Amino acid sequence: MKLKLLSSAACLLAAIIWGFAFSMQDYANRTLDPFSINMIRTYIATVALIPVVMVFDRISRNGRKLFSRENKHFFGFTKKEVIGGFFCGLALAVASCLQQAGLGMPGTSAGTTAFITALYVVIVPIFARIGGRRQPFFVWISVIIAIGGFYLMNVTDGGFSPSFGALLVLGSAITYAVHVLTVDRFVQGSDPIRLSMMQFLFCATVLLPVSLIVGRPSLEGIAYALPFVLYLGVLSCGVAFTLQVVGQKYAAPAIACLLLSLESVFGALGGALILGERMGLFEIIGALIVFGAIIFSQIADLLREKRRQKLLKEIGEEFEI
Repeated sequence: MKLKLLSSAACLLAAIIWGFAFSMQDYANRTLDPFSINMIRTYIATVALIPVVMVFDRISRNGRKLFSRENKHFFGFTKKEVIGGFFCGLALAVASCLQQAGLGMPGTSAGTTAFITALYVVIVPIFARIGGRRQPFFVWISVIIAIGGFYLMNVTDGGFSPSFGALLVLGSAITYAVHVLTVDRFVQGSDPIRLSMMQFLFCATVLLPVSLIVGRPSLEGIAYALPFVLYLGVLSCGVAFTLQVVGQKYAAPAIACLLLSLESVFGALGGALILGERMGLFEIIGALIVFGAIIFSQIADLLREKRRQKLLKEIGEEFEI
């Protein structure tokens, strides 16, 4: 019981860190372009995960080391982790830059960005169904509810009129869904922290030339944004990811997802407390509907899993008789 409480606390803390990261992204946007922000933060995240990988290697006693001549693989990384890191990093680069660019557009607040980004939770099942995985009926109910919420968040006096920034963030949510499925494809049989470290490295490396050619960051701009990018790299990527891995290892999947989905709520809270943002009535209602759709999908999944476990238990007891 104590282990489950600690794992739930880890997921909640990760959601808090990720939520307040939207405000840090807003500050970083003031002097740096999206490519430079995500390039710097993912290089920082790569370095931040080095001690994490070393500690987990020691704890798990997996016989792998980052810096050893005895390694059979590249710095202790398997071929699957390197290839998976490349594809995950590519998806992460596109998703994070779309989100960062959308957040920097007029009329797109940290709060609305957080809730629109959270739509990836209900977009994942759509792509999973396209890939041949059947989805329960309640998932499609959640999708319909979430679409209604997105509509209300973009209603203006002239009707439904999503800003270009909101559409970019929606594009990032779609790409984050692709990222989730890509991670799911390669994480099986891989060290999740090593896979994450490799994806950050590839993400940064892909964005480096784009940043130098398109973004052309100045030293003054980097100096101003550095504290915020450090938060994004060390806490949002390095610390929060580790908390997520630890939390999901011991918590029930649906409970972990429920807690992690609170990222959108803390994103709006951070926008209000740090940036002084205020959401309109339709935005608030739409955000609540989006969040409700996410919660509904996870609670329904949790109840379905409990029914499955109960059925398996009953069959096991009957078989023993």
